[in-house]
Amino acid sequence: MALSVLIAGGGTGGHLYPGIAVARAIFARVPDAQVTFVGTATGIESRVIPREGFTLDVIRSAGLKGKSLPSLARGLGLLPASAIDAWRVLSQRRPSVVIGVGGYSSGPVVALAWLRRIPTLLMEQNAVPGLTNRLLASMVSAAAVTYEPSLAIFGEKAFMAGNPVRPEFFRGE
Repeated sequence: MALSVLIAGGGTGGHLYPGIAVARAIFARVPDAQVTFVGTATGIESRVIPREGFTLDVIRSAGLKGKSLPSLARGLGLLPASAIDAWRVLSQRRPSVVIGVGGYSSGPVVALAWLRRIPTLLMEQNAVPGLTNRLLASMVSAAAVTYEPSLAIFGEKAFMAGNPVRPEFFRGE
């Protein structure tokens, strides 16, 4: 059975581009791997992932933190749809592992992968983890962090990995 990886999250380039770097590294090591992304139709991932040559599965999801009351209500109202969409993607893709890169769209995918006993990894690119990764911290199999202060949030599951960088940064593109 080929390696199947689902990378969930986005919303910002700070979440998304490290996930793309990891996807490329997976292909470099396991050329026949299946790597797909999960995000929203309105996030940066909807434009970037197809342009990068990857498949994007879309779920309905919206942020909860720092939102106006109507936006918070919308985000809470979308939680059941997010769960249904995430369940559908996990059932169709049957991933070997789910990697959450942060952002609200990673929450339902990683949480349901955990419920289904699919190995999970969180990537934390910030010194202070965002809300979604903090909520998922107790559920995941492992957490790859960039900064030492993040180690305490994830406990013994955490390891220092640095922040994955795409090769074009080194080529000056």
